[in-house]
Amino acid sequence: MGLGGGLFAATSGAVLLSKEEGRRTAENLFSHPISRVKIFIQKMLALVALVVLFNVIIGVISFIVAVMVGFPFPSDQFLQYHLAQLLLTLQCGLICYAFSAFMSKDTMSCRYRCSTGFFMNTFININQASDVLMYITPYYYADSSRVIDGAISWDFVKHHYGLTILLLLVSLLYFTKKDLKN
Repeated sequence: MGLGGGLFAATSGAVLLSKEEGRRTAENLFSHPISRVKIFIQKMLALVALVVLFNVIIGVISFIVAVMVGFPFPSDQFLQYHLAQLLLTLQCGLICYAFSAFMSKDTMSCRYRCSTGFFMNTFININQASDVLMYITPYYYADSSRVIDGAISWDFVKHHYGLTILLLLVSLLYFTKKDLKN
């Protein structure tokens, strides 16, 4: 779920703003009496709704399959794991959404850079000397082995979401002043 959900959210977030300018629909959108701040926030809320719906569907399917095959699982660990995945996918989507404000057309690079966090987390699991990477990748706090063995590391969640909110604020400021490319 981590890599696939992250890529889904990253792809969804990356195209919400950049596609308007890349497909030349921004001129029409910005000519209406709607502020850019409102456009930014409404598209961001659409992304949040999309990611939450995706995670609910995956969670329900996972639960149904686990019950059908008779797999015993503690419900608190199941819920904690899916909460961690929701936080991860939402953060990946928001990061790519923020970066899409800086782009003038839809590009693939932002979407796939989000997946590098998955590989950084794998490297952390292999090499304990690379612990500094845990402050860079959101995949660290959502790693299934860490969540199931203990609990979600809320300090890392706060750290990563703090950086994401800062990035969103900077991208909002840029988006409100951005000139349209012809």
